[in-house]
Amino acid sequence: MRRLIPYLWSFLRKSFLIGVLGLVVSCGGKETPNPFVPSPSSPSSSPSPSPSQSPSPLPSSAPLLSSLNFSSGEISVLPALAFSSGQLSPTFSSEETDYSSEVSFFVHSVHITAVAADPDSSLSVNGESVNSGELSSEISLAEGVNPIEIVVSRGGLSTTYTLRLERDSASQFAEQAYLKASQIDESDWFGARISLSGDILAVGVPSEDSGNPDDPADNSLSSSGAVYIFERSGNEWIKTAYLKASNLEENDFFGGSVSLSGNTLAVGAPSEDSSDPLDKNDNNASKSGAVYIFERDGNGAWSETAYLKASNLDNDDLFGGSISLSGNTLAVGATGEDSGDPNNPMDNNALRSGAVYVFERDNNGAWSETAYLKASNIGGDKTDIFTHPGDEFGSFVSLSGGILAVGVPHEDSRNPGEPVDDCVVNPTPGTPPPTNCAKDSGAAYIFERDNNGNWTETAFLKPSITYYDGFSGFLFGFGISVSGDTLAVGAFGENFDGEQNYGGAVYVFQRQNNTWIRQAYLKALGQAFGYSVGLSGDTLAVGNIEDRSRNPHDPRDTSASRSGAVYTFQRSGEVWAIRDYIKASNLQAGDWFGSQVSLSGDTLAVSAWFEDSGDSDNKEDNSALDSGAVYVFTE
Repeated sequence: MRRLIPYLWSFLRKSFLIGVLGLVVSCGGKETPNPFVPSPSSPSSSPSPSPSQSPSPLPSSAPLLSSLNFSSGEISVLPALAFSSGQLSPTFSSEETDYSSEVSFFVHSVHITAVAADPDSSLSVNGESVNSGELSSEISLAEGVNPIEIVVSRGGLSTTYTLRLERDSASQFAEQAYLKASQIDESDWFGARISLSGDILAVGVPSEDSGNPDDPADNSLSSSGAVYIFERSGNEWIKTAYLKASNLEENDFFGGSVSLSGNTLAVGAPSEDSSDPLDKNDNNASKSGAVYIFERDGNGAWSETAYLKASNLDNDDLFGGSISLSGNTLAVGATGEDSGDPNNPMDNNALRSGAVYVFERDNNGAWSETAYLKASNIGGDKTDIFTHPGDEFGSFVSLSGGILAVGVPHEDSRNPGEPVDDCVVNPTPGTPPPTNCAKDSGAAYIFERDNNGNWTETAFLKPSITYYDGFSGFLFGFGISVSGDTLAVGAFGENFDGEQNYGGAVYVFQRQNNTWIRQAYLKALGQAFGYSVGLSGDTLAVGNIEDRSRNPHDPRDTSASRSGAVYTFQRSGEVWAIRDYIKASNLQAGDWFGSQVSLSGDTLAVSAWFEDSGDSDNKEDNSALDSGAVYVFTE
């Protein structure tokens, strides 16, 4: 059981006050200012009524309200994330009777609080009597406009105030495509890795079994792997290529990583075995790994143009387990690489410490290794302490121009300011661990390229709190995405809630004056929020494979365990607000929708590793267990 961190849930008590006697949004009855909304004194906090909103004249004897408020009832995210807007329009005035406002989809109900100007007046909300100044009964909200009537009566006279409260829809994304492999087989995990670039989508299927690049149904080489290319034409996604390695072998797991940039595709095969970059069929370095480059010509045909190996290739290095391509630059992770010396790749004294290699393409189209990167706090050979032998630097990589982010979920340092791991004994559960011993707390490293093409580590990032209980960690860095000066880092193992209702988190960092500052800390319902992340400009997609809802309009439902979901967040200024809740159109328990996400502009691709349909034209077929599927959504 992880520790409870009560102060995080102070967010659930935050609220905001809008207008002079306007709108109060709160949870649990406590009302405190919300930092995400302008204060009442701000000139921008309430719009001026337009001529069409001029107060209707009321008889001088009409009973009136002196204030009108509404507060949240049940919500399904932290309120600081849910309420990015919500002002009464126009600002409350006793003689104005018509109002409107908006709330997030994640607000499922509200309470009304109305105060009568005359204490002898009686009040009702939607026909139910209520005492002046007290909360009404909970009012459930449907998606769309919800009219709420507040009637104040006295001496046979009455005045009706109407609040039209619009609850946002679950998602602004619409499903555009449901994609399956040409040859659908059980346990292929179609969509194990995906990469979207404009109108082109690459889908990795590392467990695919064909031994024939011209016949997906061959099934003669178990887990040789494959990649499918889909291209959008109008509103349709059409399969245009089926790619296999030129030296395909059993258990190479080709497609174990994929990355698209324009008309270039990089594909990792982390278990490929060649020991000679000039001889693909050598097979003398088991699981050393390889990366293949494919390029698309003017006719739309894809062909393999490069075969890349690490300069210090060795058995079990798993080179190509993660890759990221940005223009003419390629980053490749090798989590099994063993060097303990960044200046000596052949050292091999830090078991599974991991490494990242950078390749550059020259003007002639040739690729060459230009950098060999190690963590500043190399961590390896920890089998006497933890169940994993090393930090596995390079588990996740993300490139954006001259910025490279590396996610290392198995990094173990405890204090963010002390990135040196001095765990030297096997910690006993229930006793204080060594100072820098936070098993699998995770870390993210930032490297930047200077004008001379040299890469330097410029930032070492940790979660706000590292926690060690002898068994599990936050896995900060499991999923990482950088876009310009913004970085999103998943930590799906983080849990500050004893009932695991809010398991997982995503941290957003912004580079300001060459320093990476945490800009947002994001949470949502579920137990593995942050399992996958995808960032594009001001939009962030987050996968939650443990989402349990069977109802695409209500994340509170728990009847479809591990069906999965994707949340999107939108940045406005410095604030990230939750926006969409996305479920598969054929959601089933155990599908893990949200296993992978990839964003490009207004298009989102989502994979569900364990989706079961055996028929691409019948989503409900369920005859091919864990065959996998990919869904494409557009705004």
